Amino acid sequence: MGPIHHKVYLILAALLQVIDSLSNLSVRIPEYLQKGETADLTCSYNLGGDSLYSVKWYKGRHEFFRYMPHEVPPMKIFPVKGMKINVTASDQTRVVIEDVKTTFTGTYLCEVTVTPSYFALMQYANMTVIDFPDSGPTIKSERQQYQVGETAHLTCMAQQSSPPSQLAWYINGEPANEAYTRSVPIRDGVQALELIFPVTSNHFEKNKNLVTLKCLASISNFYWMSDEVQLLQEKPKYASVMENGGSSNDNSPVVKSSASAAASSDGLTGADFPDSGPTIKSERQQYQVGETAHLTCMAQQSSPPSQLAWYINGEPANEAYTRSVPIRDGVQALELIFPVTSNHFEKNKNLVTLKCLASISNFYWMSDEVQLLQEKPKYASVMENGGSSNDNSPVVKSSASAAASSDGLTGADLVSSSSTSSAFQARPWLTLYGLIATSKATRDLFSFFHSHFRRVDSLQP
Repeated sequence: MGPIHHKVYLILAALLQVIDSLSNLSVRIPEYLQKGETADLTCSYNLGGDSLYSVKWYKGRHEFFRYMPHEVPPMKIFPVKGMKINVTASDQTRVVIEDVKTTFTGTYLCEVTVTPSYFALMQYANMTVIDFPDSGPTIKSERQQYQVGETAHLTCMAQQSSPPSQLAWYINGEPANEAYTRSVPIRDGVQALELIFPVTSNHFEKNKNLVTLKCLASISNFYWMSDEVQLLQEKPKYASVMENGGSSNDNSPVVKSSASAAASSDGLTGADFPDSGPTIKSERQQYQVGETAHLTCMAQQSSPPSQLAWYINGEPANEAYTRSVPIRDGVQALELIFPVTSNHFEKNKNLVTLKCLASISNFYWMSDEVQLLQEKPKYASVMENGGSSNDNSPVVKSSASAAASSDGLTGADLVSSSSTSSAFQARPWLTLYGLIATSKATRDLFSFFHSHFRRVDSLQP
C-alpha cells in the first residue's frame, strides 16, 4: 500500500470513528419553578461505539455534580450554598435538586466526555426559580374624584418577588401611554409604577362619569395579578359672586348672586377652582380728595391661576395703579394704589365702588366689592378773645360747618353775634382763619389775606 492510500485510510477511519461516536446530546431543564419545589435536570446522549468517561453538571462556571462510572463511588458532589442534591435519584443522565431557592436561578450546563477519544459535547439551558409575592398589587390614589383638565396621580405597588413583577397600567381597558408612567424605587424590594395623566372628557365617555384604572403585575407568562380602581368625575363647583351688601362701615362681603359661569366649546372645560372667591383688604374705609387709596385683592390657589382685575365705579382701573404681589402658598394678589379725586365721588354721592374680579378663562369668574366713603375735611372752630383786656385766652364762639368744593369755600355756618362782626372789622384775618377750609388752595389764599390785612391793620391809628 502506497503512502497516499495509507493517508486516505487513516482519514476514513477517523471519520468512521467520529460518526460512530458521542452524539445527540440534549438537556431538559424546567424553565420556571416555584421556590421550594424540586428541580429534575436530565441530560440525554448517544454514546455510539464509545464508552462513557464522565458527565459533569455546571451552574454557570461552577461544577456542582460529576458522574464517572470507572470511579468508586461514581458520583461526586461539589458544594453550592443552599443546594441539596438527591443522590439516590441522580445518576449518569439525571441530577435532582430539592427545595430550590431563588439563588438557583441561572444557566445550567451538561458536559459529556467519552473514551478512548475523549471527545466531549455540551448543552445548556436556563432555569428561573420564582418567589411569588404574598399578595397582588395595590393601587393608591391621591383623590377619588377628578375634574376634566386636572392631572390624576396614582401609584401601583407590588410586593417583593423573584424575579421582580412587571407592572403595567390600563386606562378603561387600554394600555396607558408609557409617557404617563414612571418607575419609582422603593425599599425592601417593593416595585412601584406611577401613573400621572391629564384627565380628559374622553375618559368619562365610556363609563358615564367613571374612569377605570387597572394595574397588572406579571412574571413572564406564568403569573399575573391585578388591582383596579374607579375614579369619579367631579363637577366644577361654582361659588357665589361676593359683593359688599352691608353698611358703609361694614366691609364684610355678603352673597349677592350666584355665579352663572358655564363652560363653552371654545374655552376651558375644567379647572381646579379656588375654594372661595377673592377678598379685598383696605387700609381704611374713608378717604379725602387728594389722598392715596391702597387696597389689596387676594385669590386662593387654583389651577390655572386666577386672573385678577380691578374696577373703579364699574370702569377698568388704569394698569398704572395696579401691582402684582407675590404671596406664599400659591395665593394670587393684586394691589390697587390710586389718587382719590372728586370725580370718583360724583357718580355715587360721596361713595366710590371698588371691585376685584377673579377669572379663569371664559369659564369661571368671581368678584368681591367694597365701597369707600368720602371723608369731609375737619374745620377748626372760630376762636376769639372773649375775656377781659388782660385775658388773651381764646374761647370757642361757633363751630364751622363749611364744606369745601373744587372751587373753594362755598358756605359756612357764620356766627351772628355783634362781637364777631366787630372782630371781623378789627381783625378780619382772625375770623377768616376760622372759616376757611384746611385744604392747600384755601391755605394759600389765607396766607395772602393774612399778610394783606396785617399790613392794613398796622396802618390804622
